[in-house]
Amino acid sequence: FARGSARILEAPPWFLGWSNELRTQFRAAAAELPGDGGALLPGLSIGDTRAVSDALDDAMKATALSHLTAVSGANCAVVVGLIMILGAAFGASRGIRIAVSLIVLAGFVVLVTPDASVLRAAVMAALVLFALASGRPSRGLPVLSLAVIVLLAIDPWLSRDYGFILSVLATAGLLVLAGPLARVLSRWLPTPLAVLISIPLAAKLACQPVLILLNPAVPVYGVIANLLAEPAAPVATVLGLLACVSLGVVPAVGHTALAIAWLPSAWIAAIARFFAAAPGAQA
Repeated sequence: FARGSARILEAPPWFLGWSNELRTQFRAAAAELPGDGGALLPGLSIGDTRAVSDALDDAMKATALSHLTAVSGANCAVVVGLIMILGAAFGASRGIRIAVSLIVLAGFVVLVTPDASVLRAAVMAALVLFALASGRPSRGLPVLSLAVIVLLAIDPWLSRDYGFILSVLATAGLLVLAGPLARVLSRWLPTPLAVLISIPLAAKLACQPVLILLNPAVPVYGVIANLLAEPAAPVATVLGLLACVSLGVVPAVGHTALAIAWLPSAWIAAIARFFAAAPGAQA
């Protein structure tokens, strides 16, 4: 139990000072952008939701889009995937690409702060990279199970963290349910559309038993909202991260990336506002 006033015992290590400075610069620059797009962008890119208004936050929750403002496995996958693709394009060996991916992944975790969902995603990504380095195949469920076991062995209190639980359930839902749902839906819908619908639906079905504890209502338009908003999320994430890293080094590049990232961010916010105001948004 804390007693008395807080006082600084020592300065943060250099890497935490570096990440704090980047986040502060990025948040200040995004605040200059108009409307909900500027307020939502730090949440989409680095998980910083302090600028999101209560009204927008309620709209995101009412449309099952609030997971986009929490850095998750999708963000880690995008970052690692880009490094691997760019490395291959420049002719780098597999070992170099994996090593660079691990370094960038560690920097990404420090930048966005290692909350429960980020740790789960980062450990899974690291396990996949180690399996790739050893030449062994990796499968989703065993990797997810091993990541959960490792993290709970290190910190058992994660089992009480809703962010960690939802992250694990969403990932398991995608691994277990997305394929069968896509096959069932493809009987009546074109296969690409069936796949697109099955992804948010699988995550929603897996998470709903826990989500109902946090918000005793069902977002009626959640799947449709996710279907429309999800394609914009990786664009906002990648451009937002580029802006965050480059603002202090090459301001012109940072501000350009920030301005472009505002578009998908504003689109996601508009989707949330529209469906949250639609009749019967929650049941």
